[in-house]
Amino acid sequence: DRRDGADLPGAEVATTSALSLYRAAHDATGEGDALTNLASLQAATGRWALALRTGQDAVDAFARAHDDAGRGAALHNLGNLHARMGDLEQAAALHRQARPLLGSRDDRMASDLALADLLTLGGRPADALPLLDAALREARPAERAALLHARWQAERASGQPETSRAAFLA
Repeated sequence: DRRDGADLPGAEVATTSALSLYRAAHDATGEGDALTNLASLQAATGRWALALRTGQDAVDAFARAHDDAGRGAALHNLGNLHARMGDLEQAAALHRQARPLLGSRDDRMASDLALADLLTLGGRPADALPLLDAALREARPAERAALLHARWQAERASGQPETSRAAFLA
């Protein structure tokens, strides 16, 4: 199976080999990284249930390693898998769990944006607005457009005046 020129079966074989090596070395962080990659490959080939199990295994591996940033990233990725499967409530719950664990500011910003989108799509756009406002306060100029667009969508979905529209279009 090839997508965009990628050899997904070959990538899966290599990732599974790496996973075996990390497990043999008792390297739980490496195991978590390999499982995260494996879950993405499984999702890319439509094996959603397996991808969810593998994604949860990645969360568990990072927890064993006491790697909070890795666990946060794995929870974020697991949330994205649930969102792609249409389970927006579980996706939002996983993003909420991930947020305080994420190590970098950029990861936290991506998680906030994903959670805001999930809240808006899940019929709770008013809950997304304070999250987006907080993210906008610490956003870099390059990040503002995506956040303003998300805020505009949440405003529109909640029936509030679209105050972000003008800022987004400016």
